[in-house]
Amino acid sequence: MGRRQQGAVGAIVAVAGLAGFGAGERPAGADAIAVVTPIFDASHPSRIPGQRCDACHTFDPGLSHPVDIVPALEVPTQFPLTAGRMTCITCHDDRDDRHGQLRATTPALCAACHTGAGRSAADVHARQLGSAHLSAGRERWGGVLATDALDAETTACLGCHDDLLARGVPHEPIGRRQRARGHDSHPVATPYRRTGAPDPYDGLRHPDLVDPRIRLFDGNLGCGSCHSVYAGEPGLLVMRNERSRLCTSCHDL
Repeated sequence: MGRRQQGAVGAIVAVAGLAGFGAGERPAGADAIAVVTPIFDASHPSRIPGQRCDACHTFDPGLSHPVDIVPALEVPTQFPLTAGRMTCITCHDDRDDRHGQLRATTPALCAACHTGAGRSAADVHARQLGSAHLSAGRERWGGVLATDALDAETTACLGCHDDLLARGVPHEPIGRRQRARGHDSHPVATPYRRTGAPDPYDGLRHPDLVDPRIRLFDGNLGCGSCHSVYAGEPGLLVMRNERSRLCTSCHDL
């Protein structure tokens, strides 16, 4: 039986399997199964160039490794290119029994291409961060934690950006403003919402009004709130700060 026939049968079985349930007895997720199955089959008819992972899988391009690009680095043969371009299946296996799994474990996966030989900013960040998809963090806006709580992404950043390895760009890890070499850094690991205050968002915009590109980590600010190694903007900012646009996304001035 061909793959298209198998896909069609799979879709029929998924829907026909619901027939044994009476009114009000449909299993949880039944509607999703009936809808997603034919979409999945249409997206994966064969291992051919052009199949779209984003038919089912959503991701923010500003928080993810770019795809549909001609890589500037040498890519090992175990990471296949599609017509010379990097796609999702360059890093993710697409075989039936391994669909979506990484072709190698991290950080070895990143280091396969990002060898560090060129020491470019992109190369260094890729090896240090070891993640092609950063956490969206949007669901974490409501949390409140201690001000000394560092998220994993910020910890990775501070591994270099401590004004020793990456000079001139220090950050204070426990939320106090510091002055180092005349640099007044924005605090990290500090709650966006001030607990116990009459107005917990005094001087700040309500989270519902903040640009979704600005992320919080369990309610705390982190390096990833303003920066993304995949943003493509100067300073790796999540958006250009022309006329203080990034600053005023949070600060209600």
